[in-house]
Amino acid sequence: MPKKRITMICLFWCLLFLTACSNHAKEKTEDTKLELQEGQIKIYYANLEQTQLVPVPYNVNNSIGVENQAEEILEILCQSNEEEGYQAAIPSSIKITGIEWSEPNISVLCEVDYNILKGYEEILARAAIVKSLCQLETVESVDFKVNGNMLTDSNNNLVGRLNDTSFVDEGEESSTLGEVVLYFADDTGEQLVRQHVIVDLSQDVSIEEIVLSCLIAGPGGTGAYACIPSKTKVLKAATKDGVCYVDLSKEFLDSIEGVKDVVKVYAIVNSLVELPTVSKVSFTVEGEKITEYYDNMTSGDFFERKLDLIKES
Repeated sequence: MPKKRITMICLFWCLLFLTACSNHAKEKTEDTKLELQEGQIKIYYANLEQTQLVPVPYNVNNSIGVENQAEEILEILCQSNEEEGYQAAIPSSIKITGIEWSEPNISVLCEVDYNILKGYEEILARAAIVKSLCQLETVESVDFKVNGNMLTDSNNNLVGRLNDTSFVDEGEESSTLGEVVLYFADDTGEQLVRQHVIVDLSQDVSIEEIVLSCLIAGPGGTGAYACIPSKTKVLKAATKDGVCYVDLSKEFLDSIEGVKDVVKVYAIVNSLVELPTVSKVSFTVEGEKITEYYDNMTSGDFFERKLDLIKES
């Protein structure tokens, strides 16, 4: 029997399912403003509709060590409390078989039933696990080994280690989460590195604008560097017939020391083309074509994904 490709996420399903929640759920999570006591952290469950995370205070047992603390939290995240308005963040289709602790990273070992698992369940589970475990002292990141293999995305690329900077959510107690793949400059400024970022899809802007805003804000973690000038503003980002039309403010034309123009442009192109609705990107700056880039890239009117710029880990 051929080996299944290890794919826990699918952005299409995330965008399809992570689009709505009931008013009751919003009221419940928006009213959840936790005041933690000394020795407490937040651990995260799923709401009853499985569309959002619900933070709950947890008393850390400092006498049992980080490994045991992590195992205890993972066990708790498999439990539900419907009377309190939340359910298990880790669904029964994900079986946690253990952890590997190598300071400052925890590897979560799990088995997944692909016939049951849905994309939005997995993304909530992963977010809940990472956000909960990274609050433990000395834990800086979390990665996942699934059915004996490192976690990969829908394109079979390694997801790698995740931490608090992997989550861009405007209001953690009322966010509807989805995942995007972003590209930033490497340390040479000549290639792109990939980052998986979990974002708040409940913002009143398009997913294309969210991607561009995250690129402008810059990367989290190490090994990746901003390549879009921070003062750049998104004037328009809309997709029609597979083409994403992007109009940026003039600050986009400012250079970033050490970053090639081609890397700057394809950080945007490759990130947007990761969206299931986008296959090409058309650029303008304040309504005008950016001819100085076109001359060097022979793109015509549209840019397509450029894989040879991506630095593989």
